[in-house]
Amino acid sequence: MKKLLMLIISISLVLTAASSVAAATSKFKDVMANHWASNAINEAAQKGFIKGYPDGTFKPSNNITRAEFASLLAKISGLVGEPHQSKEVFSDVPSWAKEAVDNLVEAGYIDRNDYKKKPKATEAISRYEMVKWMVTGLTIAEPTYKQALDETKGTLVPFTEYYKSGIPADRIPYVAVARGTQLTVGLPDGSFGFDNPTTRAEVAVIINRYLKLLSKQADDFKELSELREVGKTGTNMMTFGAKVALLNTKPQFFENIVGKDIKTKTGGNVKVHRFIVTDNSISSTPVGVYAPMFIDDEMKSHPNAYAVFIEISFTPATDTMDKLIFLSEVPYITSDSLRGKLIEHYGYQTIPTFDKAKEKRFWVKQYVMKDYIWIDINAKDGSFSSFRLM
Repeated sequence: MKKLLMLIISISLVLTAASSVAAATSKFKDVMANHWASNAINEAAQKGFIKGYPDGTFKPSNNITRAEFASLLAKISGLVGEPHQSKEVFSDVPSWAKEAVDNLVEAGYIDRNDYKKKPKATEAISRYEMVKWMVTGLTIAEPTYKQALDETKGTLVPFTEYYKSGIPADRIPYVAVARGTQLTVGLPDGSFGFDNPTTRAEVAVIINRYLKLLSKQADDFKELSELREVGKTGTNMMTFGAKVALLNTKPQFFENIVGKDIKTKTGGNVKVHRFIVTDNSISSTPVGVYAPMFIDDEMKSHPNAYAVFIEISFTPATDTMDKLIFLSEVPYITSDSLRGKLIEHYGYQTIPTFDKAKEKRFWVKQYVMKDYIWIDINAKDGSFSSFRLM
């Protein structure tokens, strides 16, 4: 850990100088100045973390293997040359990477249970594996990242895989911390790309981000705070950036009614699962970590109003359910349908066709005027939430 601390200090001292040199010169003949990762590649090379090939190339599109990435991560984590107690952890690691892999396993960066006896060390490391190793490294270096990892276990992560293919529960916290800190924001199509192989260019970019994160705390990141709040309470309203007025103190907080049966006008049943606040009224770029998931160019902005997206379950008590009746069931909760291409792109559901006594889960949309009205949600068990978005 002392080596890691000294490494962080030295990195912070040379970071600006290295960036300037990297931006001004191209170390590799196949990394042009207009390459999307050129600055990161040159910066990482300048610090001595990555190397090119004898012919002067870097081959940015080539995949990086688990053994290669383990060697790199051990190097930047100060684990090279550290004595380790364990004997050979895996049976298929090249001799030049054994020390790095063994030390990473012993330090907790790599979970040996993920690989059994053979991690296929000479095969490409996936994007998820890379992120898991690095997020684990953050939790080892800084306790607040460990807290963030614990608090995002039940969060909603804004990647297309969440609803389309599903994300295993044990992967969600690592992806959430990576997204919230911008260690990685995913691929241009909105997916995370869990099983995609990782390229050398991607590694150069993420290594530079990782080194900067080591000198920060989880609380420094607003988007991570949103993901943490949703994981704990089902809403991001307290960390999104809006001011929230509560009638009294904690008994009125939103988590009081999450997942509970809510009173309706017709005797049906509503459960509120998530209440996501975004804002597209003040700039051309919508505000909030969840904005890209719900707001596209087709969605109109309303002056002085938050765009709120609510995930609910609804069970009708009648054979037929007119949309107008549904909209009045629970004010500000049973709201309007979402529209646009993002519904299909991200794979979530909006208002469906209803069947009596059959519960369906979906998203609705509501515009909530800023500092205008109290929203009251009353559960059948007597608990409630009452708040106003300022």
